[in-house]
Amino acid sequence: MTAPEAPRHPTPPHPLAEDVARAVSAATVKGGSTAELEGIVRAYARALKTAEVPPEQALKRVKDVVRTPPPTHAPATPAERLSDAVVTWFVAEYYRVD
Repeated sequence: MTAPEAPRHPTPPHPLAEDVARAVSAATVKGGSTAELEGIVRAYARALKTAEVPPEQALKRVKDVVRTPPPTHAPATPAERLSDAVVTWFVAEYYRVD
């Protein structure tokens, strides 16, 4: 009897909720920095791409982890602008050519 074959590309673990919460909090305060959140998003996007998660599924996972708000037709709030930045960072990293 042979052991079952392990998945070739396991899905990477998502970032820790407390790290994401801290980074989102830092990014949404006046004068705050988005650097930590950008690093988290880019690292997770790279890990998902390496695991061969299709881009639309990978973006959904990133949004679920960061919990970006849905778009509205009203003027953009700071949280919505942050949501746009998350998508921009994801796309830049996922489609990055090295």
